Amino acid sequence: MNPNRLILCISIIIGMATQVAAQIDDFSWGESLHTGNSTGIRLTGDKYQFSLTHNANYFYHTVWNEGTLTTRDGETHPVVGVRYDAFNDEVVVYNDHVKGLFVVDKYAITGFSVMAPGEGVQTFRKMAIGTTGKSERFLEVLYEGEVTLFRSNRIFKRKTALYRNKLGQLDNQVYDLVHVYFICTDDQVLKRINPGRKSILSQFPDQKKQVRRLLRSYQISDYSLNGIPVIVKILDEKGYFH
Repeated sequence: MNPNRLILCISIIIGMATQVAAQIDDFSWGESLHTGNSTGIRLTGDKYQFSLTHNANYFYHTVWNEGTLTTRDGETHPVVGVRYDAFNDEVVVYNDHVKGLFVVDKYAITGFSVMAPGEGVQTFRKMAIGTTGKSERFLEVLYEGEVTLFRSNRIFKRKTALYRNKLGQLDNQVYDLVHVYFICTDDQVLKRINPGRKSILSQFPDQKKQVRRLLRSYQISDYSLNGIPVIVKILDEKGYFH
């Protein structure tokens, strides 16, 4: 294990043992990276109680990684440990200055990034979902050109037959990771895009033949969720979203 990650894990375990429920305002996150025009927006958060038996299955990321938080004024703040709680759509971070885990105030940030081992930087942005009573959700950026391809990574809990979980305990709940893809154009409206050749071609009702011919020329055969980023990149570069 990476020595820095080992130290972080030990620090988190120690912090878990001393946490109490509290709301922390304007605690020190260290120096920002000064990527925007700071207006003094404060990073705030609630203490987070991590439990192997309660919320360990909520996370999209399996380990704590270095990352950044971006506040509404454009400032980027480095953090030594961050994970995305995909069950509650929340960002949980370890604050080295106060030695504890926190759920970051969603209102204060516009997004975050995670330095995932072997995968590079994963960028997440807070986006409005739906046309009425819009709710904001953190979406992962998979491709960015003239259009942006986002992916929602959410974890849902469902009941099942009794089985022994990873801790050797009897359990009747499992956690499913569900991906949903969205295309965002200049108007910042998210449009869901589903897997499948027919579904993708239906996005271009007046150009189906041209799109079919183009994708065939690139020898595209994967129309599953995993193949969507490549397809969107090709179509965007050829101007089909404009």
